[in-house]
Amino acid sequence: MSDYVELHARSAFSFLRGASSPEDLGRTAFELELPALALLDRDGVYSAPRLYGQTRATGVRALVGAEITMEDGSVVPLLAANRTG
Repeated sequence: MSDYVELHARSAFSFLRGASSPEDLGRTAFELELPALALLDRDGVYSAPRLYGQTRATGVRALVGAEITMEDGSVVPLLAANRTG
């Protein structure tokens, strides 16, 4: 198993920033033997249910977050620490 964890992947739910489906990202993380994968789509957690569904059976830990666009246009990546946030 690899020690590497991708902490800033984007799916096709991040229009014009990502192209892969959450399922494809989860499958690839499993094939690469990654212990976890963080999916940070732009301004929402739209792909989280699909990533969780894909990774549940494989043992890859799905980390959820989002890239949040601030009022000044800057973008801040945020990872949720738990279900509450």
